[in-house]
Amino acid sequence: MSVFTKLKAEEVKLLSNPETLEYVEKYIERIRSEMGTAPPLALRVLEYLHKFSKIPSDRVSEVRSNLEELGLKEESIVMIMNICPKSADDLKAILQVEEKILEQEFLEKIISVIKDHCSE
Repeated sequence: MSVFTKLKAEEVKLLSNPETLEYVEKYIERIRSEMGTAPPLALRVLEYLHKFSKIPSDRVSEVRSNLEELGLKEESIVMIMNICPKSADDLKAILQVEEKILEQEFLEKIISVIKDHCSE
């Protein structure tokens, strides 16, 4: 017989891959110290996040903060951090959720915010 536990979220926040990576690493570290091993699914998630996180962990908060200052929606910030678009055209596709027309200058400003922080 399985037992279900109801949890209530106190806060909901969208996280990018590099932000999620930090949480998963801490989770796995804690589970390993308590149980000696980590669940296979958690290890697979960790592997995925290592592979697809394009912003170094020491720059994640800076990038997020800079994008927030530009007034972007949370969904846009997360997609930009996950994809790290290199051109204004790529960025336009991501910013469909903004529901407003964005000037070329603004798009280039976003690209300049992320270009030095993203790796391939």
